Amino acid sequence: MAIDRVRDHPIIVILDTNALFVPFKFKINLDSELCRLFGDYEIIVPTCVFQEAKRLQGTEKFGSKAFALAQSKVPPEWYKEFEAELFSKKSENEINIQHRETYNENYVDNKILQIAKALDGIVITNDKAFLNRLNEVGIRTIFLRARKYLKLNFQF
Repeated sequence: MAIDRVRDHPIIVILDTNALFVPFKFKINLDSELCRLFGDYEIIVPTCVFQEAKRLQGTEKFGSKAFALAQSKVPPEWYKEFEAELFSKKSENEINIQHRETYNENYVDNKILQIAKALDGIVITNDKAFLNRLNEVGIRTIFLRARKYLKLNFQF
């Protein structure tokens, strides 16, 4: 099963939609920053993030570039099966969402949270409310610091 495969993987970095904009808004190379932080890592762009980036490509500044970046981050072979399996158990996973009352408003954030929990992944986001929420439930995060570099956050 896909879930069995990911347990052995050391570092999985999950991109939030706003992380796709960081390289273009702040002229930061995501790959070199992640290499600086971890050496070896694997980037995941969840399907919901990919779809949101596609939707924003015509409406947001750098939207087309962010969508192109999402397209360039081809998921690992095991990921599509993992994501399908994870969300086929929807009711079981929704129980693990702390803020269920905002499920409809925060669809993408909730999906990322579920993926991060299941993979023990690290989420890149600059959304302060989402950063706080991730930290509250013990998920490691990465955020942009001083508009110059990525910083790993372990505060729980």
